Amino acid sequence: MDIFKLLIILITFIIFFNNYENQDFVPNDVNVLDISLKTNDGHLTLNLCENVLNYGGTYYEYRFLKKFFSITTYFDDINYLTILVNGELRELAEGSLIDKINLH
Repeated sequence: MDIFKLLIILITFIIFFNNYENQDFVPNDVNVLDISLKTNDGHLTLNLCENVLNYGGTYYEYRFLKKFFSITTYFDDINYLTILVNGELRELAEGSLIDKINLH
């Protein structure tokens, strides 16, 4: 994957997290701290700020992750997804751990 595609992915996440669509299942003020993609296996690692944990309820986490996965599966080069919070592998607010989830 070239740098251009990686920038498109990053911009997509920035739009998603800035909540332009007024989707109430997306926490406010989530910043993308780092994004990396291992081209040998298509493993995307997204490092988000702690604000990503500022919601509650299983329904919200389900909708958040469903939208998140729909964004990442749009790119054929991404096979796996890991979400870090402030550089650490952590569970989301309702207990989901996104560690090298297979997207295809």
